[in-house]
Amino acid sequence: MQTKHTSGTWEAVKFESSNDYTIFSDLCSTPIADIWVSDAIPKEETESNAKLIAASPLLLEALKECLFGLEIANKEKPCKGFKNSIKMAQEAINKATN
Repeated sequence: MQTKHTSGTWEAVKFESSNDYTIFSDLCSTPIADIWVSDAIPKEETESNAKLIAASPLLLEALKECLFGLEIANKEKPCKGFKNSIKMAQEAINKATN
């Protein structure tokens, strides 16, 4: 399945002068997102947000792989826990891709 988001490995680049971050893809020089420190969002939270955003393509692919494994395991031995995890994974993937 082709994704709609910017391809490549994403990286959060910190600007030392401001403690703000910009998210870049290794395949594109145009910034994907900017994350700023503010009075409402302190420096540590901004850093965590930037890292989470930069990891999101990898997290999405990992979740898709986990969902695939859960669906196979659930077919072989149906389990309520599998069904709940499958539903949560599908909802998260849909939220990220639709």
